[in-house]
Amino acid sequence: PLSQTGALNVGLSLTAMICNGLYNYGFDRMLVFLNRPLYPRSFGLRCFHSVLFEICLMVFTLPMIIWWMEFSFFQALSLDVSFSVFVPVYALVFNWIYDLILPAPAVQEITA
Repeated sequence: PLSQTGALNVGLSLTAMICNGLYNYGFDRMLVFLNRPLYPRSFGLRCFHSVLFEICLMVFTLPMIIWWMEFSFFQALSLDVSFSVFVPVYALVFNWIYDLILPAPAVQEITA
């Protein structure tokens, strides 16, 4: 039913927003740890960032779909993967625009 899927979408969206903030923070910290520049980011790094984010997000969303929709693991996986085709592209574009508007600070500022 629409009410059930609508509520699930709200829950998935909230989970994605929280995961995105935590993931981006951790990803930037990892780049600093590896002594890699935060900015500018290559297209390859942006693609890696987006795909890895989607994999991390699925760790949280898959159990939600299984529980909320009472699906089997494979039913939930097929649903999550179908949504996952769109999310990495969206994340790539969103984070690219975000970096253009609010570029990452210099490494010295983060480690201080």
